[in-house]
Amino acid sequence: MEPVTPFDFRPRTRILFGAGDFARLGEVAREQNATRCLVLANQPWVDAGQAQEAVRSLKARRMEVFAFHDFTANPTVAMVAAAREFAAPQAVNLVVGLGARFRQGRECGHQ
Repeated sequence: MEPVTPFDFRPRTRILFGAGDFARLGEVAREQNATRCLVLANQPWVDAGQAQEAVRSLKARRMEVFAFHDFTANPTVAMVAAAREFAAPQAVNLVVGLGARFRQGRECGHQ
């Protein structure tokens, strides 16, 4: 077994919730001094057009955006590894994850 690499993790999580908040996403990202953003959204968010809306908001603030959608709800270790492989060469300095479980009583994007 390989030795565990020590680290000190200090998350600064911000959650936006509410009607119209995608319009604020680029502004909030810039407040964090971000310039290169990874957007994580599973297929229902893509199918509903909301992932694209988030990307538009970020690009409107002149951010480079890299979108990864190749995973499902409750992603496996392999899916997380695939996202990491995708993101590593992009040198992102902000990650935006789309994932409210319910929208008007239904899972996002599902009828």
